[in-house]
Amino acid sequence: MQDVPRHGFFVRPLSAKEVGDIYPIRGILDPAALRLAGIPSPEAIARLREINRRLAQCTEPAGAVRLDDELHLELVSNCPNPVLIDLIQQFMWRTRRYELGLMRHRGGMPGAVATHKRIIAALAPGEQIVYCSAEPNLAAGMLERIAGEPLQELFDRLVGRPLRMGPYHLFLTPTGTAYGGGGHRFRPRDFLKLAADGERGPLGRTADRQRRVGA
Repeated sequence: MQDVPRHGFFVRPLSAKEVGDIYPIRGILDPAALRLAGIPSPEAIARLREINRRLAQCTEPAGAVRLDDELHLELVSNCPNPVLIDLIQQFMWRTRRYELGLMRHRGGMPGAVATHKRIIAALAPGEQIVYCSAEPNLAAGMLERIAGEPLQELFDRLVGRPLRMGPYHLFLTPTGTAYGGGGHRFRPRDFLKLAADGERGPLGRTADRQRRVGA
């Protein structure tokens, strides 16, 4: 709505400039909420597919917009930041009349349904690789417990000294132990030693390794 003094309130006309101002913000808010929400569960994926199925069968633009909003909110329903979700909902209301225009367009609904299918397929189990360092760091802690010595000392005894590596730096956690998820620094020649050793098998073949890698 637009307030014109001494004339009253008027519906603001649709504007290409407003579209250019508003939609890029949605392009920031929604992905940010999805990153915080994490990968949807199989049950959530099923709900998303059901909403998209209903959207594909919808013939009324206002109903299609409601289903589209429902799907997007379901997508980020696990986002722990209520302020971010509130902002998304505010922008949904701000863009509603543009969304109505899109859904009235001949290709609007099919285009939205197709886009949703691609998003849901990308988030479905087995379709996306998620990088995480928790597992290797947990494995490093298990090695420490089994060996009875800190990871940095274990690495130096079993890898660093046999391969005559150094100087090198192992990234430490706040507790003073080596981090198992990465962040370490080695000389390029020492990386080559690791690669050469990997070609021949277990690290126990110390004498053979030393003949191959040299000083």
